[in-house]
Amino acid sequence: MSITAHCLIRNEERFIYFAVMSIIHHVDKVMIWDTGSTDDTQKICWGLRKLFPATIVFKEVGEADGFRHTELRYEMIKETKTDWVMILDCDEIW
Repeated sequence: MSITAHCLIRNEERFIYFAVMSIIHHVDKVMIWDTGSTDDTQKICWGLRKLFPATIVFKEVGEADGFRHTELRYEMIKETKTDWVMILDCDEIW
C-alpha cells in the first residue's frame, strides 16, 4: 500500500519543516501546495524539495479563500496516484 500526504500551507515557516520531517520516512509522496506565503515558508519548502526530490512535490498555487481551498483539496486528490491519502496540517508533528 502506498500513501501521499497532502499539505495546503500559507505562512508556516515555524512548523513546516518539523511537520514534513515527522512523516517523510513513512509516506511515498508529500504534496505541499502553498497558497501565497509571504514569510520564509516557500524557501523552506524548496529546501525540503531539494533534500527529498523523489518524495516532495512543491507547488505555488496562489491565494485561496474558503471556496478555492476546497477546489485545491479536490485537485490534490485528482493528482494523487497512491492507494491512501492523509491530510497533514502544518501544526501537526506525527
